Amino acid sequence: MIVELKLERMVHGGRALAHLDDGQVALVAGGIPGEVVETDLGTVSGVLQGDVRRVLEPSPDRVEAPHHPGLDYGFVAIDRQLELKRDVVHDALRRALGEDREVMPVRPAPAPWRYRSAVQPAVAPNGALGYRKGGSHAVVPLASDPVANDAIDRAWRIWRDTASDADGVVELA
Repeated sequence: MIVELKLERMVHGGRALAHLDDGQVALVAGGIPGEVVETDLGTVSGVLQGDVRRVLEPSPDRVEAPHHPGLDYGFVAIDRQLELKRDVVHDALRRALGEDREVMPVRPAPAPWRYRSAVQPAVAPNGALGYRKGGSHAVVPLASDPVANDAIDRAWRIWRDTASDADGVVELA
């Protein structure tokens, strides 16, 4: 079912929560709280879920996302990402403890990109490295990983340029 929704808040898993006119809850990937989006909802494990098809009223915090299936907040400006992640932790603690607790601000990585010193990419059938698309075993090939540090990126390029026989290799770490 295709619907327009106003996204309310982020929840665990990089999805935004919204309510339909009849009160049903929907979880939408690819949106920022406050945005109005169009989504195609379906029921997954008893919950209405979908992905943003079109942003009708964008957030000023929306940025161009890098090509990477594992960056749940990649389309959100870095400062807002940190706020949203803090809000998710705050909500989880409040629900788990039954009381409101202060949560410290999330400390950013030293740089918004190229900060990870460990990755575990999957190997596609053609030998290309990438990451699995959410909810799937399909590998989304990437020329490089935008969050991997320079040493990891060099290793990624070496694999890409020299791996001719990846038969049986499923992942690299």
